[in-house]
Amino acid sequence: MVNRKRDRALDEAVLRYHCTWRAALAAAGINLANVSRRRPDHFDRETMILWLRKRQAAGQTLVFFEVCLENRDHALVIRRTFGSRGKAITISCGESHDSL
Repeated sequence: MVNRKRDRALDEAVLRYHCTWRAALAAAGINLANVSRRRPDHFDRETMILWLRKRQAAGQTLVFFEVCLENRDHALVIRRTFGSRGKAITISCGESHDSL
């Protein structure tokens, strides 16, 4: 769960050291290009399934939290489209999602 409480001392320290939040996030290794709340271009249902299959074939994790850190847009739109990460994975594996 995300902590939404503000820590003023932390805010001031971050801004004092990095000058901007964007610089602080970049220094933390967060790819700002992947942090937004919009549907990626040309990412329809079939493309989502293909993307999941490619990740699985490459041995990459399908854990929602870790996928979010790598590409938040893709993770959120997949969960929103299929109703859950589990259903999306089941469909991408070619199994019936009725068993979930």
